[in-house]
Amino acid sequence: MSDATKTTTRNFVTLDGLRGVAALAIAVRHAPFLWERGYPLTVLSESYLAVDFFFVLSGFVLAHAYGPRLSEGMGFRQFITVRLIRFSPLYWLSALLGFAAAAGGFLALGLSGAWLQALLRNLVFALLWLPTAFYPAALFPLNSPAWSLLQELIANALLVWTRTSLKRCIPLVAAAAVGLAVAVGFGWFGFGAASGAMDAGSGWASFPAGLLRALYSFFAGSVTYRLWQSGKPRPPLPPLLPAALLCAILILPAPAAFPAAYDLLVTLLGFPLLVYLAAGTAPARRLAALFAWLGRVSYGVYVLQMPLYVGISYFAGWRAGGDRFIHSDFHAGLAVLALLVLATLLDRYYVVPFRRFLTRAGS
Repeated sequence: MSDATKTTTRNFVTLDGLRGVAALAIAVRHAPFLWERGYPLTVLSESYLAVDFFFVLSGFVLAHAYGPRLSEGMGFRQFITVRLIRFSPLYWLSALLGFAAAAGGFLALGLSGAWLQALLRNLVFALLWLPTAFYPAALFPLNSPAWSLLQELIANALLVWTRTSLKRCIPLVAAAAVGLAVAVGFGWFGFGAASGAMDAGSGWASFPAGLLRALYSFFAGSVTYRLWQSGKPRPPLPPLLPAALLCAILILPAPAAFPAAYDLLVTLLGFPLLVYLAAGTAPARRLAALFAWLGRVSYGVYVLQMPLYVGISYFAGWRAGGDRFIHSDFHAGLAVLALLVLATLLDRYYVVPFRRFLTRAGS
């Protein structure tokens, strides 16, 4: 998930709105363990594909925002520093919150000090942007969605090499597309083991799956921007139509007869086409303001969701006199609402000042 461009006056407001919709879909998807009657995953069965949509958006917007500067020789260190400044304030906070929530839960359960030492080791790795070496299952046990941020940074590093050149991006996209199709088709690297055909990437065993997802979608987004930039006529669309199409993709279940083929079709063709068409839409003032807000809070919603959910669940269980997660519709709704409020406040009062501080410190 990347910033709207700062290099020109062009502002992809509809894409900002789509980013927010995708982030909310994932945030609601990850809340089911809080719901009293068990929130049905079938309602958002395809919402994990929102991560692939994020990668496409990121590749598109970064090609616009940094393509000219990369072509003119912007270096690896400078570009990665910019990206780390973009990601780190909320990412570091999410790691600390994840540690606090897990530590509080472990203390409530009366577990030994060895668990807290393990948490501290995981925290150190997380703050350094490294997947933990002390947990066999998850790359980032304090905040599992952070796996996609690591893959985003890997794709960002390769973007410096490609410099958004079609001669380099197209072979990379083609190779990643073939690798993704084969891996999903044969169920390699953890594909097909979770709730969806392409729901993989958060653990050590599925790291190659996450890498394939990121490389294809990110550079497909970069190629999509270059095609969009060519100025060929595009059909005018109502701004709400791309949002409705994205919601339909993320909400409706894949056809039972060919779920893997459906996921691949959406990822390989559907998302790049949706971004291509949505980029040229111009929402009216009120809708533009809503889309802009959704874009601003989208990263916070995505990166803070799990630490907040775990913290609320443990706190609610403690208040109820228990020692486990509590399942409550009220607390589930409260968690999603609190996530939106928290992301909004942090964007204004924490993220912007912290990024300015990091920019000055790195200059």
